[in-house]
Amino acid sequence: MAGLKPEEERLLAYLKRFVLARSLEGFQVGVFTGLIGELSACKAMGADWDPSTGYDALYRGGTISIKTRRWWKERGRDRSARMGAFRPDATGKYNFSYGWYVELGESFDPNAIWQAPKQTVIALQERAGKTGRGQPRGITLRWFKKRAKLIWPQNERMLGIS
Repeated sequence: MAGLKPEEERLLAYLKRFVLARSLEGFQVGVFTGLIGELSACKAMGADWDPSTGYDALYRGGTISIKTRRWWKERGRDRSARMGAFRPDATGKYNFSYGWYVELGESFDPNAIWQAPKQTVIALQERAGKTGRGQPRGITLRWFKKRAKLIWPQNERMLGIS
């Protein structure tokens, strides 16, 4: 496990500068949040970024599917907020060992990372149900955080939640 490669570090730095500048101009930059979250989580945890069908990274011999949200001070913590859905492949199989939820701060730096094993993620995904069009609905952040383990930062006082 090597973490981010130099070109991935440069991509992350560029994306953060780009989205901060564009968001100040009023542009919607949500399309980049997932990628920034994936790269930031890999950097923080020393995971290898390896986007493939069903997972985003390799970590300690397992595969990781990463979901990301950006937190805004003016919006506060929305108890009904959802992350993107964890989706199975065409055969119905989930191709990851763990699900990570990355919460980014206003500057697109990670505030915290939570981890849940695949079976927990699948149970939460089933509980979330489907949309009117039959697509998987995202898991609420509250459900995920309640059943997942905070893995970064190591000290909850650093996060300000203890």
